[in-house]
Amino acid sequence: MCRFIIALISLMMAGVLHVFNPGHDLVLASGKGIDYCPPHAARQLQHDLGFLPAFWAQEGDVILVDDVRGAAAAAADFAEWLPQVKWVTLKQLLQLKDCQRQIMKVLPWGWDKMVAGQLSKVGVIRSLLPDDRALDGIRRCSGRQASVPWLHDIVDNIRLTVGERWVTNDINQVRSWLRQRRTSVIKSPWSSSGRGVRFTSDMLTVNEEGFVRNVIAQQGCVIIEPYYPRVMDFALEFETTQDGSVNYSGLSVFTNDGTAYTGGILASEEEKMQMLRQYLPEQVICEVRDFLMTSVAREMMQKDSLDDRKALEIPWGVDMMVVSSDEGYRLHPLVELNYRRTMGHVALSVAERTKGHFSTMQISMTNGTYSLSLK
Repeated sequence: MCRFIIALISLMMAGVLHVFNPGHDLVLASGKGIDYCPPHAARQLQHDLGFLPAFWAQEGDVILVDDVRGAAAAAADFAEWLPQVKWVTLKQLLQLKDCQRQIMKVLPWGWDKMVAGQLSKVGVIRSLLPDDRALDGIRRCSGRQASVPWLHDIVDNIRLTVGERWVTNDINQVRSWLRQRRTSVIKSPWSSSGRGVRFTSDMLTVNEEGFVRNVIAQQGCVIIEPYYPRVMDFALEFETTQDGSVNYSGLSVFTNDGTAYTGGILASEEEKMQMLRQYLPEQVICEVRDFLMTSVAREMMQKDSLDDRKALEIPWGVDMMVVSSDEGYRLHPLVELNYRRTMGHVALSVAERTKGHFSTMQISMTNGTYSLSLK
């Protein structure tokens, strides 16, 4: 009991509370809040990799986890490169509800009504959490339909870029579009790890039609895109601060299993850029980066519903692809815009902390358990 009281007292001195909530995209897709229950895979990922924020936390920060002992044990494998942090569960935060705490900031993986509701329920000061209006704005900015004008603007103005995207709530328009293309991709506005993505030919199968009808009924529309032959996946990572400025965090070069992230390259910015130079001039990537730092970020900040500064202060990233075409290699500059922290940010933090000791970061599942491995 004495040791537990000492642990609680030490939590009162915390500065930042970090939360790894990888079910964030699924919460947005559901449109629900604290009453939403993410699927087992998302809950398992949160449980097994809840220690990840230690890679970007500072000395003395607090990290919310499902299992304190499990998180501490997982982090011990990387103790040489990690700061001293404090682990805490929701139950422990609830027991601290009436204490005068020193948590000055909350930094989740992504802001949504579920994580905000959970933290409010266990006593985190409401002024540290975005209000419902801001959370609704985050959800709108995170929908794939929000990126349509940005994608078309980039393709219209920056050479060697390709990409088309249409939004519809009419299944007949979906059929008409598919008849004009050999292979297309249909996406739901909100989804996670490929759950809302279907690759299809020129006609909808019975299952695909069911998917389209369900998404339109539940989320209001679907997004249709041409299929592009993928050569290389990468992302540009950013961070917006409370004063509205946008910082470029770096390049993320990663692998996936077709839809879900599986691993990233831990290398210097020059080495990662050299990988891209095999296919595209560096200037093209820089022009897209500058566009995103100005036009996209400015529009997000001008949304009436994002005038809550806490809603703005969060990392975000844009997934891209090098694709092949009859004219040569091209850049698809906006495959996904993730208005949250990404695994690319994790890779950047891991690379910074481990200082060149490893070249790759992998997320894998063995015997039903997720793990992080550095090689």
